[in-house]
Amino acid sequence: MIKNSKFVFIVAAFIAISSNLFGMSREETIPAGSKGFPLIRITSTENNGNNDFVTKPVAKHVRESQMSWGDFSNKDAPEPWYEKCNLFEDDKLIGEGQVKVRGNWTTNYPKKSLRIKFDKKQNIAGLHGGEKFKNWVLLASFKDASILRDSVGLRMYRKMFPGYASDCRLVELEVNGEYFGVYLLAEQQEAKRIGLTEPEKDSKNTDIGYLLEFDSYAYTEAPDEQFWINYLGPVKDYSGKKLQNIQAGYSIKSDINDRAQHDFISDYMNKLWKICYEAVYNKKYYKFDSSFNLVAYMPVGINDDIKCRNCVSSVINIESLADTYIFNELVCDPDIYLTSFFMNIDFASGKDKLLYFNAPWDFDSTMGNKNFCTAASSSGNITGRNDMFAGRCQTDVNCSEQRVHANPWLVIFIKQAWFQKLVKERWAMIPADKVLSELQNYIDENSSAAYQPVFEANRQLWGNPSGDWELCEASQKAAAKSQAASAEYLKNWLTNRFKAVNKIIKELK
Repeated sequence: MIKNSKFVFIVAAFIAISSNLFGMSREETIPAGSKGFPLIRITSTENNGNNDFVTKPVAKHVRESQMSWGDFSNKDAPEPWYEKCNLFEDDKLIGEGQVKVRGNWTTNYPKKSLRIKFDKKQNIAGLHGGEKFKNWVLLASFKDASILRDSVGLRMYRKMFPGYASDCRLVELEVNGEYFGVYLLAEQQEAKRIGLTEPEKDSKNTDIGYLLEFDSYAYTEAPDEQFWINYLGPVKDYSGKKLQNIQAGYSIKSDINDRAQHDFISDYMNKLWKICYEAVYNKKYYKFDSSFNLVAYMPVGINDDIKCRNCVSSVINIESLADTYIFNELVCDPDIYLTSFFMNIDFASGKDKLLYFNAPWDFDSTMGNKNFCTAASSSGNITGRNDMFAGRCQTDVNCSEQRVHANPWLVIFIKQAWFQKLVKERWAMIPADKVLSELQNYIDENSSAAYQPVFEANRQLWGNPSGDWELCEASQKAAAKSQAASAEYLKNWLTNRFKAVNKIIKELK
């Protein structure tokens, strides 16, 4: 997806390979007495403790994309594979399981994110209220020099909104006795964590819960785990600009057992989009009958605006969508027109059968790290720091194309009076100043001088993204200095963005 960044990653890989810290344990790496985060230790029980399984793999589709534009640096890289391991929190055995490299484009980075799959349900570090699950992830945050954006994004959502977001905490990692630096331990995006109804073994019934991702990588999933939505016609942003080449792929991230379940949710989501599209653009109203077929009807309402709200709210939890709009206006995620945008719906008995938007994910490019909402004013393809982001078309992730990209779910309702009113109401309910203060304190606490030896060791191991041209100038300069400087830049950016979003939302019309 980000095909012009290969030089940056080659440089970073060289820095990492040349580091004299590689092969050393945490005890050998970090000065005695330094404050640190909980230590997660992974010990292989096969392949004689070789670390290739966490350092070598690159996702097949990423490797193929690179080679398609002439970059053969990963042509011999293996695909990610699970390796049997024992996992420890400090010296305490958590359990047995398997570990592999996870992610899409991030598998190309030298510091790779990992997925943990326990043989039996286990808890790590008390996350999710101490509840036990089989699947967990370790996020590398390679291109975020603060190493805090993923945790800040998840914490922000949980403090502001009632929907689900992964619990998380910073940890340190050691693999087969070798220190790997600072990671973010987080929950795997799963239906059970959100409370969705999962299918019984081998069942073919469609009245279950579905976790879905708006996902440009859907084509890499199994055929029964991918589908596409026909957007029917032009979709416009807040300023009336038409989106171009709207990303249409969706991945089914929850378990399904049968093609009938795939076909049901694919058909349902296409019909749900039609309900929204026709209500917004054509003032035609549809609803589902008991067999999930569309039938024309006239919703209650004294005008088309109220009718549209009543129609849409019969299939979407509109409060969750308003919350998701607010959240993305705050974090300015350049990837939301492509991927890592989640929604869910549950058809089990007793469930409301509404589509919910929650489970936000992947913030290493957000909050001022790339050239979005960082410039003093809007110029060319670059959105100014005080400008609307989520409701308007943006450039591509590398700012090399015109502003024609946006997430269709975030812009289709943006000019509707009822949606603007709802956004204002939801924003007014949020103690924004308190949340901002808590996030600032979190950043300060986790980038204090006491932690700098640990962060500096991470920089010595993996380098820093100060030479990455994708990042904005301010983020590059901070990255060149230290983790603490990058954290301070993040904190200042958030302060300005909260103020800007307050103005943006109040001026919606």
